[in-house]
Amino acid sequence: MAKKFGSFVFLAALTGAVAGIVSYLYKYRKFSEAVDQDFTDVMDSAMEVKDSAKRSYTILKDSRTKEDFKSVAKDLGYAAKNLAIDTKNLAVDAGKDAYKAVKEAWDKKKTVFSDDEDAVDSEDVDVEFFYENQDDSTEENNSECVKTAERKQSEEQGENGGLIVTEEV
Repeated sequence: MAKKFGSFVFLAALTGAVAGIVSYLYKYRKFSEAVDQDFTDVMDSAMEVKDSAKRSYTILKDSRTKEDFKSVAKDLGYAAKNLAIDTKNLAVDAGKDAYKAVKEAWDKKKTVFSDDEDAVDSEDVDVEFFYENQDDSTEENNSECVKTAERKQSEEQGENGGLIVTEEV
């Protein structure tokens, strides 16, 4: 009986091993088909992306008639006219703004200057004339000094011009 029991166990083990191998091969085949299907899907979607990324061209109408050129020229004329009007309006607005700013500044300065004129009229101002290197010993020397002073005055015109203005308060 032990022999029969041992052969029964051997037969069961052998049947189990065969069933395991058949099951493994069946699952491997299903897995392989699934991987092949996934690979095919990926390749198909890649081809779709590649096809959609191809450059497409739009065919333009090849009619260049005289009327087309006239309508385009007319549109350009209107655009140029509107641009000129807008530019004119901007320039006018800028001029008005500048005029207002200058007028306000002038009015401010006008009131300040009128206050200064009153102050100058009420004060005494002394003006002194002088000549450099003037020697009273000879008349020639005196005339040379005058000529030198005139030359310097013409050269230095814009500085003090030979005048010193002092203000007494």
